[in-house]
Amino acid sequence: MQDKSFPNPGEVTQIPLLGTYLRLSAGSQKRVAPTDRTVLYTWRNYDDVRGVPFTAPNHEVADIRDVARQLATGGPTAYWETYFPSRVVIDIGAGFGGARSGEMVNLRYDNMSRTKPNFAAFAGDGSIGSTAGVLFPAPMLAQVNTLPGYNHIDTIGAAAIQNNGQPDYSGQYLAEFIKGL
Repeated sequence: MQDKSFPNPGEVTQIPLLGTYLRLSAGSQKRVAPTDRTVLYTWRNYDDVRGVPFTAPNHEVADIRDVARQLATGGPTAYWETYFPSRVVIDIGAGFGGARSGEMVNLRYDNMSRTKPNFAAFAGDGSIGSTAGVLFPAPMLAQVNTLPGYNHIDTIGAAAIQNNGQPDYSGQYLAEFIKGL
C-alpha cells in the first residue's frame, strides 16, 4: 500500500476554514491505494483490525458480511440506492432554492419540517456534518448526534455491536429519539 493524495492529501483538511471544505472531496483521514494492480487485496472485517496499519478499531464499524449482503440484495434495502446520499443533498439545496418542478412538485410547505420532531445523525469521521450540515443546518430543536468512528454510509450499515462492545450508535440514538416522541 502507498499513500494516496488524489484529489488532495487528507492532511490538508487540518487547514483552518479551507480544510472543512476540502473534506468533501477526500475526507479527513489518511488514505492509501494499492501499489500492485495485479495482487488481490482482501478486506479485513471491522473487528479484526487491531494493530494493522492505516486504521484502528475505533474507525471501523461495518461488518463485511453485512455490507456484502446489502450490496448484493438490491431492491428496497439496497445499500447504494439512487437517492442516498448525494441526491439527498442536491434535493435539499434545490428545495431551499425554491425548486418546485419535476420530483420537487409535491414540496409545498416552506420550512414545515422544522415544526416537527427532527433527528440528524452525522458520521464522526465523515465530512457531511461539517460541510453540508453547515450549509443546510438541522432545525434548532432537532436532536443531532455525531457517531464516533463512523464514516459516510456507516450511519445506516454499522454492525449491531461495535468494537468497544457498545451497540451501534446510529440505531441506539434513533431508537431513543423515536421512544421520546
